[in-house]
Order: sequence, then structure tokens, then C-alpha cells
Amino acid sequence: MPKSRIIAIGLCLYALNTLAQPAEGDTFWTFKGGAGFSGGPALGYDGTIYAICGDGYLYAINPDGTEKWHREIINPSGTGSYPDPNSPSVGPDGTIYVPGMHNLFAFNPDGTEKWHFSRPVEFVGSASIGPDSSIYISTHGPDKRLYCIDKNGSELWNSRHYSLKVPIFKDRFLYAGVHAVDTVYKIGLDGTEILSFNSICGVSHGAVGSSGEFYYCCFAGSTRVFDSTGVELWSFDARAHWAICPSIGSDGTIYIRQGGVDIDTLRAINPDGTESWGCEIPFHIRNTATVGSDGVIYVAGDEGSIFGRLAAVNPEGSIRWMMNLPGHIPHYNNPVIGEGILYMVYGTRVYAIRCSSSGLARSPWPKYGADNQNSGYVNH
Repeated sequence: MPKSRIIAIGLCLYALNTLAQPAEGDTFWTFKGGAGFSGGPALGYDGTIYAICGDGYLYAINPDGTEKWHREIINPSGTGSYPDPNSPSVGPDGTIYVPGMHNLFAFNPDGTEKWHFSRPVEFVGSASIGPDSSIYISTHGPDKRLYCIDKNGSELWNSRHYSLKVPIFKDRFLYAGVHAVDTVYKIGLDGTEILSFNSICGVSHGAVGSSGEFYYCCFAGSTRVFDSTGVELWSFDARAHWAICPSIGSDGTIYIRQGGVDIDTLRAINPDGTESWGCEIPFHIRNTATVGSDGVIYVAGDEGSIFGRLAAVNPEGSIRWMMNLPGHIPHYNNPVIGEGILYMVYGTRVYAIRCSSSGLARSPWPKYGADNQNSGYVNH
């Protein structure tokens, strides 16, 4: 029974509940899957959380942590096993797009299958969704391709370009960075290659700014920015030993990871390419930073193979709070943020964690995938 304190004021009696309110970093609930979760979650417009599990199922979870439904993502072998690091995406009409080995599935919000698009190659990453609801997704293997599929599941075009996540800028163009190859391509939404530029040192996943500029981290450690004509604006040497996608705050600050031996550093870079601050994080960061509406930055990673960790960093660069989580964090597991709740996957569980943010920062790219729906679409 909750303890209450009775207070008499005049002729009125008041019962005050003395139970502590949830604090930042407290866990509201966890949802257990049948295996480890892949990639990161997506948040539907109705508050439903979607996550892909290694047992071959897409799970839809209600805001209170109960299961809404689950659907099998069948691969050609029929085993139901699922590769890292894929994530679901949610379209403007609530359709959920899920790469499932040789199929891209489209599910209605009630869990019924809308359609699936099949090719004899493996779909990877997560689908990006354009302004006309066309879907863009890449395949893996010797013949890497970028496919554009209309909202009814028919192929519109494919090209030799490849990227685990395709950032789309308004109704004008998209970028495809060829993973571990020194080229970035700017492509029209009709599949026409507009231009390409050399990245010198390999391309990580990229972010798009409000003017169509392209931010990315090189595998050699530097962060580079090109405008939409392919002209380099600036570069910042973070000396990172592996690269992840930058994130952008509401004031234009860019957040990147700098790798170390035992600890990593979260770097904040001003819009002109100068450093604002660095915050040492006592674990290895495995995901792109997620920036909240109040400017708090969230990063996740692991302490070896023992447990995972989640840290919240204040806008001025100090650690706000940190928590441990059991299990292993998959790469590209970027939290999504609802009204004061952060959702993420760790190991075999989906977590709902109390946070100070009431959503994502209002910026073109506050997290990997641009928004809570992982659409990859930038329109502001």
C-alpha cells in the first residue's frame, strides 16, 4: 500500500501521496523479445513502438509496454533468423516498413501485411521515405544497389549506389555514401546522378543540414561538411578509430564521437567547424547521439561485453546522468524520444526510460534517421 500523510487545514483533510516521482534515468517498463533486438526502434504517430527482434519477428508495443502484435519476417531459409543492423521505418500514413533479408515488408498499423517487395539479395539498414511516400532502401552483396519503390510496392528504379541509410533533402535530392568507399553521390529523386565528390577516407552514414549540406565522419576520424554543390565547407579532425553518423542540435551544433582506449569523448562542434566542447564518456559509444528537445544529448554503448550503458549529457557538456543496462547494444541502436520517455533496445529487451526531453530537438537531423519514425527525410 502506498504511504500517505494526512494533513488537516482548517476543516479540510488532505491526503498527500509521499511516493517518490520517477526520476530521470528510471525505467518505466521493459519488454522482452525472443532473442536480441536488431538496430533501433521506431515510434509511430500513435505512440506505438516498433522493434525488430533476432527471432525473426517485428514487434509492435503499446505505450504502456504491453504487446500490441507481432509478425514474422520470413527469410528464404524459413528459419526466421534476422541480421543486424536493420531498423523499422514508419511512413506518414502509419505504414511500417521492415527490411527482412530478401524482402522489404510493408505492414499496416493493425499488423496486417500491405505488401512485400522481393529480390534475391539482402536488404540492409532501414528504409527512407520520400515526400511522395516513395521508399528508398539498399541491398548488400557483390552487386550493391539502391532501390526506389512506390507506396504500392512497385519498383520505380534502381541504381548502383548504396548506403545503409539514405538521407533525403526535401523534394529535391538524396545522398548515398558508399560505405567504406571514398565517394559520396548526390542523386535526384528520379534516380539521376547529379554529382559526386571524393570523401578521401571512406564514408560513414551521413546527416543533412537545413540548406542541403552533407555531414559525415570519415573512417580515418575526421568530420567533413560539403554544401549541396559538392564544395567542402570545413573539416574537423576527431581522431576517431571508427566512424558513426553526426547529429545536429536545434542551434546547429554538430555532435560526433571521438574514440579512445578505455573511454570515448562526445564532441560538440559549432556550425563553423570550431570545437565547442568535449565530454568524456566512460564507455565506448556505439550509436549516433540523439538530441532531445531541451538540448540534452543521449549516447549509448557498452563496457566491454559485460553490460551496456546509457548517458545523458547536458547542452554545455557535463554528464547529467548515466545508467547501466544488461545485454549488448546493437550498432545503429539510436533511441527515440516521446513525451518525457526515451525508448531504446538493449539485448533482448526494449526499454522505456524517464528523461527530461519532451521529444527530439527541432533540427534537420537530431538522430540517426532524422526523426522518431526513422524516415531519413529532411523538410526544414
